[in-house]
Amino acid sequence: MSATTNIPVWFDEYKPSDMTKYEKDNFHDLFRKHTRGLDVTRGRKDQSEESYSLTAPIVLSGEQQIQGNAEQRRAIRVRLKKTHEETKQAWSELTGESVETSQGFVHPERCDYSQHARAVWELPTEIDDNEFEQTWQSGKESVYETLSQAGKTDLEPLEIVSLTMVKFGLAVFQLLASRVDANPDITDGEIERVMEYVIYESGQQERTSHVEEFLQLVESTARAGQIKKEVHYDVIENCGADNDELCLKLPDTHAEVSRYLRERDINADFFDSHKDYRERFRELQEKEQFVTDTSKVHRELNRCVAFDLEQLDKELNNFEPETFNI
Repeated sequence: MSATTNIPVWFDEYKPSDMTKYEKDNFHDLFRKHTRGLDVTRGRKDQSEESYSLTAPIVLSGEQQIQGNAEQRRAIRVRLKKTHEETKQAWSELTGESVETSQGFVHPERCDYSQHARAVWELPTEIDDNEFEQTWQSGKESVYETLSQAGKTDLEPLEIVSLTMVKFGLAVFQLLASRVDANPDITDGEIERVMEYVIYESGQQERTSHVEEFLQLVESTARAGQIKKEVHYDVIENCGADNDELCLKLPDTHAEVSRYLRERDINADFFDSHKDYRERFRELQEKEQFVTDTSKVHRELNRCVAFDLEQLDKELNNFEPETFNI
């Protein structure tokens, strides 16, 4: 995180469930310090300390989104869409990799990035202070206008800064294209759609709630074989207009999820008592938000909490209904 001041440092394969508590806590601590531009120290063999400034831009990718509301507020979160043929072909033209299309295999030549990379990093240094400030303020005003149109009012200042950075980066990209007389291949309308997409990934509603994280952990625990069908949960296949339901015996399921976290030394925002979750499930049932019944009678489970599986699949990230043997 202190290797550069401009070229991003990329951390791939981010998967907190496979990290030790020390590894995850240490990484998240560095991540939060990095967003504030702090210095960290490391001990030397001679017992002296060496100081490092956390200055490198960070790219984080993996199967799971970064955990923790503090970390999410400090990140520009993007969920990659499914790859289409047009996207595959554009990527192949950048990398020189062969790709199969509806017209057959395409074998493009790899682009030479050397001059492009130099031009990209030189351009911001050539922009004078006034032009830089005007471009930044213009980007921020555009972000506020888009937020107003989208009706998003739950973003925090750090998220506004992140969105302004996206807008500023796109403006620099267009400026670079105009300077080298190139076609940027991106329209103002497409930029607005990009901004709207990132905006809808931001805000309090997009942060993982305690209930969502609990249900994701239930799915992970089931995948690990620590909760069993007709012991901790069951699936009721409903006919007609009603969707299938996932029924959880909450006290026993909560205990097994707790054991799953403890055995793997996973640090999660997890309530100590299942009763705290039950209260939130009641609130969601009143809002008709994926909880169908907080006191459903089941032949094997007795009293349980029932969820609309189709809604869970649509509304929760990293939740796979197939885990429950559907």
